[in-house]
Amino acid sequence: MTEPDWKLFEDDTNVLMEKYRIPGIAVAVARHGQIEFERGFGVRDEAGSAVTPDTVFGIASITKSFTCMAILQLQEAGKLKVTDPVVKYLPEFRTPNPQHTEQVAIHHLMTHTAGLPPLPTVAKGMVSFMNKGLPDSGGEHAPGFIHSLEHLLERIGQLDYELLGPPGTEFSYSNDGFALLGGIAGRVSAKPFADLIEETIAKPAGMMRTVFDRIRLPEGTHTTDLFIRNGQGGIQASPHWEGAPAVLGSGFLWSTLSDLMRYMELFRTGGTVGGERILSEQSVREMLHPHAALGIGNGYGYGMMVLPNAGGIGVTLIGHNGGQRGISSRMSLIPEKGLTGVVLTNLADVPASRILRGAMNAAQGLAPSAPLRTFPDFTPDPGELDRYAGTYQSMEGGTDVVTFHEGVLRISPSAQAEGEPLRPFAPDLFTVSAGEEQLPVRFIRNRQGNVVRVLLRSRQLTKINDIS
Repeated sequence: MTEPDWKLFEDDTNVLMEKYRIPGIAVAVARHGQIEFERGFGVRDEAGSAVTPDTVFGIASITKSFTCMAILQLQEAGKLKVTDPVVKYLPEFRTPNPQHTEQVAIHHLMTHTAGLPPLPTVAKGMVSFMNKGLPDSGGEHAPGFIHSLEHLLERIGQLDYELLGPPGTEFSYSNDGFALLGGIAGRVSAKPFADLIEETIAKPAGMMRTVFDRIRLPEGTHTTDLFIRNGQGGIQASPHWEGAPAVLGSGFLWSTLSDLMRYMELFRTGGTVGGERILSEQSVREMLHPHAALGIGNGYGYGMMVLPNAGGIGVTLIGHNGGQRGISSRMSLIPEKGLTGVVLTNLADVPASRILRGAMNAAQGLAPSAPLRTFPDFTPDPGELDRYAGTYQSMEGGTDVVTFHEGVLRISPSAQAEGEPLRPFAPDLFTVSAGEEQLPVRFIRNRQGNVVRVLLRSRQLTKINDIS
């Protein structure tokens, strides 16, 4: 194997930092549990304090793997089964179809296959906190704020939406489903979900700076500010951070590079870290097994995305991204090579995945920019392309516009922007350039052959009109 060129990786990362104006990055890679590269880039606050491996960052949806781990710990304790119906533990749970509701199992929530489209409820469970740890004025008192599990279930039950398909048949990333998983874990354990995660995963694993509430961090801990784009082309520290007392299972953990590298050992070793067993080997295998197929070459386990033959070199890439206000994160595992890696940043919508890919590539003797996957050439019927054009929306708030003009299909977040070209690589499958990556896009048809939805960034958006 070619020796890792960490200087080349550092240079590549500095170029991306400048291009995307990322204030701070923490990144590490380990091989068979031994750190090979670990470094902080940039700053954690406007005062210019340096990022270190012990700087606390938000990790956003990386939290989802913790949620699944807690569920599996409860299964090992005999307190539930992932095949149990959700209504056994959340009898208030409702969907627009009572029969569908009864068929949704915990497993379906853990794999984003409950048939739920993206819903607006998790955003209503978020509270803005001032950096000193106190709720911002109005945050938890804002109209429509979801303040408890019971309130969350009530609001989901009131929504009118079209289910994507029977449980287990359609993948669509669901923050709401993971919020419900956190509620199940809390009810079954009879503990607040935050306490459950800290007591059964973080502390036994030696992750002493992994918490949901920053005021619970050890004294002297350095926490990054969360940076935002100010609308004038600049970057500034936000005076606020977001918490979500009723929907913690979907995200909102804080952690450090050092803690998360310990966490990744649980997956590499089959459930142990520092001599402590946190999860059984069988449960770890279940987390990393691709239970759900996305139809774009990826699979989803329990809180983990799975990509076989990553980079075309016959290895499996397992991991998860995270993104929220002031947060972009990624963790990865290549089990065949014993490689683990984590990257944390303090600005949203930056290529955290590309940065960590560069580090994992370097550890394998590859160029930092070597692609994660390649896609074949494909020429669709020209008469088919305009059938994809239209406006696609989700109840979570996302809108994407697909246009077909002069033989080119493009996708954009608005009708006014030109958008990025969609390159076909199979029937109904395309790629789009985003965040230094080529992301697969899948269009979904109904039984009549009409395009009705698009799977974009793992979420299904519904077509609401055609654009000619």
